[in-house]
Amino acid sequence: MTLMGVGLGGNKLRKLEYLIGDAFNQGADCIITMGARQSNHARLTAAAAAKAGLKCELVLNRLVPISSAEYLDSGNMVLNRIFGATIFDLPSDADTMDFSLKRVEELKASGFSPYLIPTGGSNATGCLGYVACYQEIIDQSVQSGINYNTIIVPNGSGGTQAGLLAGATISGNNLLPRGYNVLSDPEIAATSTLEKTLDVLKRLNVNASVPMSELTLEHGYRGPAYGIPTLAMKNALNLLARTEGILFIAGRHLPGCLVTLKMGCLKQVIVSCLSRRAGRRVFLLTILISVDKTAQYG
Repeated sequence: MTLMGVGLGGNKLRKLEYLIGDAFNQGADCIITMGARQSNHARLTAAAAAKAGLKCELVLNRLVPISSAEYLDSGNMVLNRIFGATIFDLPSDADTMDFSLKRVEELKASGFSPYLIPTGGSNATGCLGYVACYQEIIDQSVQSGINYNTIIVPNGSGGTQAGLLAGATISGNNLLPRGYNVLSDPEIAATSTLEKTLDVLKRLNVNASVPMSELTLEHGYRGPAYGIPTLAMKNALNLLARTEGILFIAGRHLPGCLVTLKMGCLKQVIVSCLSRRAGRRVFLLTILISVDKTAQYG
């Protein structure tokens, strides 16, 4: 099933194409996933399920320490309801996976066939979307004659970077993804991402090892807490909007990307962009940012 453009777009749609396809193959009639209150992944899952004609349940906790009604009930929460999802509102310390597993059993007892998608869609099935994406990047690089230095991605649940790293391993190409951690403690983020990389390789029956040295993951741009905007992030969002006309739904990784560019370490990058142009199967947009423009940052 093609999901490009569904639910306002976003990087999770590449994962959801494989996950919703797997749900159909297993005869599922209900999708359950989890995340934070304003999760983009949850919103896209609700939209994808609606297009697929599947019931959708979202298990959301209040991980982000913002309690205003404006935050809690706006944005993605409005869209989730428009897409017809059933929402479970859990406190910040609630175990969303434990709750979701219990809902799976309850739904089975009620005659449904539920399909559980983890946070961010980041399991071996979801990561396949970014294995395929990696090959698209290589193909586009050859067609355009542009040799990219790196691929910049945010790393929350780790699946995007894991899929790309698996793709690089399979192809034998030295173009590796550079992740910017936006969620977990450094050791947890690195270990989890590498485990997901190995999981997807195993899923594809690829007998290959991936050393930790091939996982580039920056940790200096997380900010005080998940989901809390930083001044550096706001400045980066404004810069890309005002010089490139590109809007990002989330952008915690952008300050690190721009600092790296300003230092002259990268010439051209592919930035994982959460905005897209209607009708195009593009989630990773090539953004050529000149040194003159990055000089406006920071």
